[in-house]
Amino acid sequence: MDEKLLKEICAPYYKKKDQMHNLSHIDRILSLAKQMCRRYPQASLQTVICGAYLHGIPETGEIQEFLSSMGISEQEIQDIITASRESLIEQTSLSLEGKILHDAHLLEGGKTFLITKSLVTGTQRGQSLEETIAFIEKNILGKGKVSLIENENTYIEKQTYAKNFIYDLKKGFL
Repeated sequence: MDEKLLKEICAPYYKKKDQMHNLSHIDRILSLAKQMCRRYPQASLQTVICGAYLHGIPETGEIQEFLSSMGISEQEIQDIITASRESLIEQTSLSLEGKILHDAHLLEGGKTFLITKSLVTGTQRGQSLEETIAFIEKNILGKGKVSLIENENTYIEKQTYAKNFIYDLKKGFL
């Protein structure tokens, strides 16, 4: 499977996304996911890579045709689609590849990135700082759960950092 070609095929779908959900977002997820795959040699790296690129793209025949043309079996294409769906934060992952992608998505960018991503995205959406803080408190703090036990402490650390950051921000701002 040619990852560079897959990225080129998927690129037009990500051009319409905001700067926190473009191909750089996929690169950050993939970087972590590839590290996690080293701990799980039984995981299909091909499924993880393809699943990461498809994570932000609606299922299209074009992508499935491309994967098929690359010699990927129908079963593996279904595994890729499953892992891609399972990568979403609100999903429960059952497949190992889905768990890897899910956790890489939650842990993307390290502990400071959750706040950075939220503030940048809120600004791009035209939200005031107060609206963005309210969104973070309602939809992000205390939400999500990693699928792989070894990622639990890292995610708790990320959530704790975000909670303390928002607390300090509100104390000085509101």
